Amino acid sequence: MQFLGPNLHCQVLDLAFLWSNGHRIEEGCAQTLMTHDDVFQKLCSVAGLAVKFFRMRTRQPTIGTYACNMTGDAFTTWDSATESFISVVEGIDDWNVQSPCPGWTIADLVAHTSDLESMLAADPRPNHSPAWESIAHIDSDFGRLTEVGVDYRRGWSRGDLLDDLTASHERARERVASLGPEATIPWLRGETPIPRLLSMRTFDVWMHEQDARVATGNLGNLDGPGAREAMTYLSAGLPKVWGKSVGAPAGSVLNVVTTEPGLAAEFWVRVGEDGKAGLVDEIDADVSATMPWMSFVMLAGGRATERDFAEDVVVVGDQSLGVALLDSMAVTP
Repeated sequence: MQFLGPNLHCQVLDLAFLWSNGHRIEEGCAQTLMTHDDVFQKLCSVAGLAVKFFRMRTRQPTIGTYACNMTGDAFTTWDSATESFISVVEGIDDWNVQSPCPGWTIADLVAHTSDLESMLAADPRPNHSPAWESIAHIDSDFGRLTEVGVDYRRGWSRGDLLDDLTASHERARERVASLGPEATIPWLRGETPIPRLLSMRTFDVWMHEQDARVATGNLGNLDGPGAREAMTYLSAGLPKVWGKSVGAPAGSVLNVVTTEPGLAAEFWVRVGEDGKAGLVDEIDADVSATMPWMSFVMLAGGRATERDFAEDVVVVGDQSLGVALLDSMAVTP
């Protein structure tokens, strides 16, 4: 993480490795900032110009662009996302590799995806009770709900897991197609309209494809329908992060910029006088956080990786709020 702002005094600062058009360009080098006002102001001015120039080149859609795919062909988007996930995991030899999704290997990602596709197909739920005392990464009721199907399939062979996922997805396709877009389905948190449910499934499957890709160093599929669904869900969680998790004061504004490779977008979040935060149109920000799209995905997705994706983030403004932001960016359960 790199900070640019009036709270900086004596520290080593890497002005930024900025991303532009898919290429990383160095806008500054490590320097020691002394507390001389003239040096400090000049450096911050240069940094500010660099960030503004960077945004001019990468700013594309702003708030409101990434609406859910509920009015489009949600069925095709979900189907394509699932087939893409299957293709990626088929190409991975070692399924025991730990993924960025806490506690889950590649095999667990496949088991989880198969389990939810099986739910969507209305298959009977597995009669299984995990040994919860031995599963350290589960700390919520929702986590326990999704872990049952994963733990039930632990120990299955690679071929059996693939067959199960492929068959479950085919049964889910048949069921969804038979019900039509106006129907609702009982889901993890109650009755859910099919278009919204398929949008949620697209997001989940795309996220787990990225988990598998990051775990094996095979980055790809960073844009397209699945990525846009991810942008919708992850950005929708920013008000809760800023207003509740960070505890930003009333009137404070957060600006989040995501850059290529992947999806380039910009969002503003403001805390109202009632303490509730919401997405707003462009406005001067107290904290601006600029990061590559995949860093945003990993941080907002609450992923745990050997690489610290927070190191890619350039924060301008209030340092304490910036630190709190990066410590609490996760919006997924």
